[in-house]
Amino acid sequence: MPEGDHKYQVTAVYQSWTAAAQPSNSVTVSSRRDLYISSQPSVSVMAGAKFSLTVQLRTLWEFPLLLGDIPVTVAIGASPGGGSLSGPTKVDTKWTGTATFNDLIITKAGTYTLTVSSPGFAGTVSRSFTVTPAAAAQLVVTTPTPVSGVASATANLGPVTVERRDQFGNPAVGTASSINLASDTSANGVFAETVTGPGITSVSIPAGSSSASFYYGAKIAGTTLFTVSGIGTPLSVPVQILPAQASKLEFGKIGLDGVLPKNVHFIVTVSVLDVFGNAVDAPTITTINQTGAAKCSIGGAPQTVSSVHGVASFIGLIHNGQQDDCRLTVTSTDLPPKDSATFKFR
Repeated sequence: MPEGDHKYQVTAVYQSWTAAAQPSNSVTVSSRRDLYISSQPSVSVMAGAKFSLTVQLRTLWEFPLLLGDIPVTVAIGASPGGGSLSGPTKVDTKWTGTATFNDLIITKAGTYTLTVSSPGFAGTVSRSFTVTPAAAAQLVVTTPTPVSGVASATANLGPVTVERRDQFGNPAVGTASSINLASDTSANGVFAETVTGPGITSVSIPAGSSSASFYYGAKIAGTTLFTVSGIGTPLSVPVQILPAQASKLEFGKIGLDGVLPKNVHFIVTVSVLDVFGNAVDAPTITTINQTGAAKCSIGGAPQTVSSVHGVASFIGLIHNGQQDDCRLTVTSTDLPPKDSATFKFR
């Protein structure tokens, strides 16, 4: 009968008749021989470091049982850390009745116990021991990426948390670490310890802690990167900067060096921009009109259009004949009007 808790039931049989008694209470069945851990793992083991334990076969009276070639298996018992055990987990006993497990490894930090078992022997459980993180070997940004927000002259996005970890991914503590922060030059980005705070170029992970936080901001909209470095390989962090609120209108280039051909239709484009010059991808109603010399009458103006992807295109504009000092003005609700540079027709 295998070890464990069991119930039994007596059934009387006479010819074709049977009668069953009530089931018994739970009865524990255990082996008359057991396993004893004679050498326990250290109370503290570093993640990835090899450790060992030794198991002794024993008699009912707890005397060593000298018996070789008995297979003994070790496995993780309690495992709040969710780790796994690697190494030689099945060993046969020597003639002395001992089985030594060398080169056992657990890489996930946490508190554990080990169980040992063998057919025909009552198993046992080791004392609890702690697997501690190894030395910091890498940086990980735990904040969801890409870091995203609107364009800003100050650090408005975050907090962004950077964590130092060992080679197995365990958060690693130790002495203070300085983490360097660098923005992609095209993004014109800034870092700060507090939201909209003064600019910094590094942040410190305090002694006894595994992480530090900071804020980031950039003026230029688009997809970019910033880099954190100081432990292991520098880590590039993706960033998505969105345009800020529309604040101004800007004419595109008109003609070649301000000269347009007479009697030919032309197109004028006007960009809807935020304060940093990023195109604002939101429909904006704009109107263009002729505001230059009185004789510079431009056909097709006034004209009202809605911007597409931050650009309003005015088509079918024309002027017949030669003329100097021509100018256009564009207006839009809630945005200041904008005059073009003067241009001429030849």
